[in-house]
Amino acid sequence: MTPREKVLSIGVGVAIAVAAGSYLMTSIRKGFQTKNNRIDQLQSELIQRDTQITDGLIDRQKLMALALRSLPTENQRAQADYTQWLIGLVEESGLTSPKWSFINRELQERGVYKLFKFQVSGGGTIENATKLLYQFYAKDYLHRVTSLKISPVANAPYQLNIQLSGEVLALEAASSKQAPPSWTSHRVQRSLDDYSDIILGRNLFSPANHPPQWTSVASTQAVRGSRFSFTPEAKDIDPGQRVRYEVVGDMVPGMRLSTSGEIDWMPEANGRYDVELMAIDSGIPQQKIAHKLTVEVIDPPPPVDPPKPPPQFDIASQAKLSGLVTGKDGPEAWVRSMLEGKTLYLKIGSKLTLGTVEGTVVSVGANYMELETEGKRWTVGLDENLADAYRRMNVD
Repeated sequence: MTPREKVLSIGVGVAIAVAAGSYLMTSIRKGFQTKNNRIDQLQSELIQRDTQITDGLIDRQKLMALALRSLPTENQRAQADYTQWLIGLVEESGLTSPKWSFINRELQERGVYKLFKFQVSGGGTIENATKLLYQFYAKDYLHRVTSLKISPVANAPYQLNIQLSGEVLALEAASSKQAPPSWTSHRVQRSLDDYSDIILGRNLFSPANHPPQWTSVASTQAVRGSRFSFTPEAKDIDPGQRVRYEVVGDMVPGMRLSTSGEIDWMPEANGRYDVELMAIDSGIPQQKIAHKLTVEVIDPPPPVDPPKPPPQFDIASQAKLSGLVTGKDGPEAWVRSMLEGKTLYLKIGSKLTLGTVEGTVVSVGANYMELETEGKRWTVGLDENLADAYRRMNVD
């Protein structure tokens, strides 16, 4: 082999060796890349599976939390529990002529939940409707309102027909004896009073409500030591409304305001006492107006002598000197009392008491009798009325 051929064969050998080395290195690198890619894929699948497990645990926790708000899975228990709650709902809301129903024909997603339908209805005001909705959403059942119908009642101010329809779930993850939720739902963010102030303040179902107008006096008097009674009075121009009364601030010691609105008090000291009263109507939204009453306590009037009793019938007006006689014991005067049906036989020195007539006989004449009363002498003639003769003495 010539030197040139040797060089050429060496060059070819080197080229083949380089090509073989390059291919081998490429194959090695590709194998490593494939394995690295597989490792990356497996790690991604592992992360994904871990994520799925974590999501599953989170979902399970959510499901268990939802199960606490679920109806029992046993149908009769679910119907009994929710119906009992519906009855309490309409009673606490103050609906009149309430009705409720729980449809025992469930719709279901097998293995997930059962869905029941219900309905409550009755009469009331916008205030009752507000209470109904607040208490519904405050109860953390898995329920929702699907329909709410509110319509005014003709010729009945503030009265509404209220009808609410909804759905409630029983999750398969719940217990067959699942207890009702005892906490307040997150769906209500404020108190009932806050919601009432907002909703009732813009009553859409009735005309504007006017506040009452006071007609009571601003001041009056009371007598110390005597019972004081005062009935405040305010009128409301809105038909069908009632007015009740409250005391603003502290009441005067000993003073009471009855449920009928009457103030009752036994004042013990003179002075001027101020009472602030509030008249509150029954409209929606409720209107009220204050009124200041000043009570001046004065001394009792001086005592008054009791009236003299009317005189009774004087029997002396029906008595007369009926006879004058002289016997062995001296002269004697006979006085006939016709009302008593008796005759008095009087001698000198005899005491006479007949009705209003009182006196002592001092002498008896042929046709008269003389008597003395409190140092005064007077006479009565034969057949003369005894009372007339006595009055004549007083006149003289």
